[in-house]
Amino acid sequence: MQRKLTTLNVGKLPVPKAGQVQYTDKDLPGFALRVTSKGVRSFVLQYRPRKGPNKGKLTRWTIGRLAVTPESANGSDLLTLGQARELARHARIAIRDQGTDPARDGKQPETEGGPETYSQAVEDYITKYQIGKKRNRTVGEVRRLLLKEGTRWHDSPLSEITRRDIHDLLDRLMAEDKPYMANRAFAALRTFFKWCTGRDKIEHSPCEGVERPFDGEKPRNRHYDDDEIKAIWEAADKIGGGQGAFIKTLMITGKRRGEVAGLTWDELDLTEGIWTLPASRSKNKDEHEMPLPALAVRILKAQPRIADNPLVFPGRRHGKPMNGWSVFLRRIKKETGLEDFTFHACRHTLKTRLGELGIPPHVKDKVMHHAPPRSAGEGYDHYGYASEQRTAIEAWAGHVKTLIWPDGIESLHG
Repeated sequence: MQRKLTTLNVGKLPVPKAGQVQYTDKDLPGFALRVTSKGVRSFVLQYRPRKGPNKGKLTRWTIGRLAVTPESANGSDLLTLGQARELARHARIAIRDQGTDPARDGKQPETEGGPETYSQAVEDYITKYQIGKKRNRTVGEVRRLLLKEGTRWHDSPLSEITRRDIHDLLDRLMAEDKPYMANRAFAALRTFFKWCTGRDKIEHSPCEGVERPFDGEKPRNRHYDDDEIKAIWEAADKIGGGQGAFIKTLMITGKRRGEVAGLTWDELDLTEGIWTLPASRSKNKDEHEMPLPALAVRILKAQPRIADNPLVFPGRRHGKPMNGWSVFLRRIKKETGLEDFTFHACRHTLKTRLGELGIPPHVKDKVMHHAPPRSAGEGYDHYGYASEQRTAIEAWAGHVKTLIWPDGIESLHG
């Protein structure tokens, strides 16, 4: 029969009049408490070996007897519930990963290199769960977040990380005025530890009972008005060089930061005014031919070409794209006076302003290179709306030009 085994009930579960009865634990598959008619209480694990003469057969391994009191536990024959459950959990992992058979071997399977550490579990999680998720584009960010925020736990046994540790991490991020990061870290850790419990790496998640640290998070709906667009453009002029051109390109095209940073010369046809974003660099893994307005072409043509470097906006290291985003962001905020400036808000600005300019939603989605909506007609419309996209992006560039050069761009010298 099935029960939730606890330290309070394992010593009190009924003794059968004859024979024995087995109380199977609800939390750990195969783990059970066996009680005989003579009152002997033993912990057992039922499993099916993957190798050896018992391969595939239901097998039972007696882990040890219940210690009458925690003080009487000796770590071998007499065990507390927690000790037995930990041995059973490690045995299940060894049976699965190493093909051991504890009932045949007559001992607890040893885990290679000692108990699994936090960083080892993170790598296992990334390999076996995150990478296998369909169309998952955040694998690298999840791994980075778990390892960066969990730096103090890298060499700690996974089973020793507590709820207090989780609270300490989140409290630190909140004290550093990083509420959004605290929420991201909490979400990543909660999913990770839930996966670990499902894989029998730990008995309970340390995130159980922990609440989301910040409730004031707002959706990313920030976009810039005309005065702000003008201030951003003037800041780009002041910053100059590749960074200044980067900001302007981002504002005109509405592309994602990484897509603009990774732009290569062979993706551009500046004669026809087309940027072909390859599927390999696209978030939705589809190629996108985006019309470039004359203003964007003018900005890109002014960028110097560096020998043997394919990037339009190269970083300091040869062949590597622009980086140093935190410093760059602080510079923009200082020059514009916009403390809430984000690169992504340029994308929100384009989509919002296209609506104001009367561009239909389906054309806006093409310009933004959004995945088609899930509907009855999904996958049937193969028209690229190239001319409609060009009309839309030229209208946007025209609006920007009237803000920056009210007397006409022809009046600009130098």
